[in-house]
Amino acid sequence: MSIIKLKNDLISNLLLATSTLGLPGNPQLTDYIGSSIVSDGFKGKNDVTLNLSNPVFSCWHNDLEPIGSHIVEQSKSWELPLSDFKVSGKSILFNINRDVAIPLLLREEFVIQNDSGYQSTILLNTEKNSFKELTRLRFKYIEETLVSLIEATGGKTSIRRANYLETTDQPTNDPLFDRKEPLAIDITQHKANIPFDLDETQFSIEPGSRLMNLMLLFNESIVPEDLKSDTCRIIILIHINDWKIGEKAITSWSILNSCISKLSQISFIPIADITSDLSLTEIKDHWRSVIKKQSETECMDQQGDCLIETCLRYIITSISPKVFHKLDLHKYKEALFIQYNYARLVGITNKFNQLATPLPLTDVNLNLLKSNHEWNLIYNFIAKYPVLLSEVLKPNPIAIHKIPYFINTFVNCISIYYNFTRVITEINEKSLPLANARIVMINKIRSVLHQVLSLIKIEPVQQM
Repeated sequence: MSIIKLKNDLISNLLLATSTLGLPGNPQLTDYIGSSIVSDGFKGKNDVTLNLSNPVFSCWHNDLEPIGSHIVEQSKSWELPLSDFKVSGKSILFNINRDVAIPLLLREEFVIQNDSGYQSTILLNTEKNSFKELTRLRFKYIEETLVSLIEATGGKTSIRRANYLETTDQPTNDPLFDRKEPLAIDITQHKANIPFDLDETQFSIEPGSRLMNLMLLFNESIVPEDLKSDTCRIIILIHINDWKIGEKAITSWSILNSCISKLSQISFIPIADITSDLSLTEIKDHWRSVIKKQSETECMDQQGDCLIETCLRYIITSISPKVFHKLDLHKYKEALFIQYNYARLVGITNKFNQLATPLPLTDVNLNLLKSNHEWNLIYNFIAKYPVLLSEVLKPNPIAIHKIPYFINTFVNCISIYYNFTRVITEINEKSLPLANARIVMINKIRSVLHQVLSLIKIEPVQQM
């Protein structure tokens, strides 16, 4: 992943630069030099920023110019070298060498790395049968998106389902859960191993209580052996009303099963309700009617179900799972705009193929792509797709709603590019080299957009 490697190169060469330049240092510096000081550039100004505003770096603040100059010089041997820099405040703003980066980013095949450290994931879905249909759909879409994400990064998943009941009078034949007296839990000596923000260090679990029943659910769904390997994690999908009790229950379960040291391998995704004044069937019928009226083609008859599913999946996954949400029926336009732009990418490629024979990729001069709009699409979306996967799967919280946001921003930038650029002009000897370069970029854009849509289980249409 070129962008992640670039940021790592910046970090590792910062100390090298200051040492070579003979600049002062202090023992604290190495504790603060990490990924947090490297960020994306400012829109339209630069590509990547080295932020040294923390007072611990004050000993370098008068030498940011030579530091930046030294790093640019050293970067000539990097996979993505830097071209120039400028100092702004207490930050160094770098630009990437586009002549090297554009061919590399358009020709390379993405190798998606699993940076989580986990090779397998158990998804425990505690969806209740009593949930309303839109909330159940939210659980379903989040589960499917997680499976897509984990598998896209080379991990394996297994799904377990447990219908949590508020109360149960059924005996378990387990003395721990069939007891008549409260169960006392003390987490004081275990606080260093607990990743959750629990409101009590000592509490009692009453027989038949929600807390006891959730602990029973976890006891029936998870066994300590699941956590034996450090490369296996458990993600629990839970209703937001049960979230904090769930954290207390899984902590209690881990103490009683002597696996409290493995608790960091368990995380929750709290899921709030989605509501609507209409039923799911009525929502689909409403959208079907509106889209059919607005459509200038027969697309609704041919791919209506696909477009309706696009609207549902995009809207439901675009909101943070723990946010209560009333379904916005007007947001369907964003979802259809995504499909429209994907179909337009297909149309551009088809038109070019009718007018000319595409060159082999190795023969295309990709350095003809000079505009800032083209660089924005290549750097901020094509190159950062692997970064998106890495960021979304970071625990606490796992942020799957970043995927629809990425898609929406990507598609809007594609549309802006259309407005400023005639991708295919009249094909002749003079225009053909640039047209070939733009088609390579368009095909790469389409490939990345297809991949990211597949993460939320949206099937892109070929025409609209």
